Amino acid sequence: HDGDPDGEVLARAPALLADAPDRTVLVDELTARLTQHAVDYEGSHARTFRTSRRAPRTSFVGRDHELSLLEAVHRTVLEDSRPRLVVVVGDAGAGKSRLVDEFLRRARESVPEAGVHIGRCLAYGDGLTYWPLRELLWTAAGILLQDSAAQAGEKLRRLVERVSAEPERTVSALAVTAGINLPGNPLDRMEPESVAAEVALAWPRLATGL
Repeated sequence: HDGDPDGEVLARAPALLADAPDRTVLVDELTARLTQHAVDYEGSHARTFRTSRRAPRTSFVGRDHELSLLEAVHRTVLEDSRPRLVVVVGDAGAGKSRLVDEFLRRARESVPEAGVHIGRCLAYGDGLTYWPLRELLWTAAGILLQDSAAQAGEKLRRLVERVSAEPERTVSALAVTAGINLPGNPLDRMEPESVAAEVALAWPRLATGL
């Protein structure tokens, strides 16, 4: 198979993704059986089980210093109304994700009205430069995997019109980032350097409005 992964798990994954309602997770029978001690599953159909609740986390210990640094940066952002960039670096399994999760939990409690937008990058593969931005954008716009290109484009347009002063130009550039095919997108006729410049301008417009 030219080194490409295959098998029953990958074959069934698209069906699970398509059947999962918004804000739920579908798993197969084996996964449900192996994790039922930690996850509350609700009902079943087509040999899949649904859960809409997250298993409780263990106590957060041993990262008070790092957590206090993140909270200090957060306070500075709120006081100055200016963005900051924080890079968390560590070996695999060191607790980077757990640290960020705990920080976000506390940030949501301290500023309930604030929005949290998350984008993750795949650990392998090609063409992943914009993947975290794509994931963030899809979540913010409410775009689902089963949406058609027209539906995804309309959701993106509604989001951008709400937060950006230049919606048409911004929508065209963000659609390229998010892998959404917009009919008549002017960026389709541009050189790669010009497309990159438009994308670089579009994201600050969106982030400022969010």
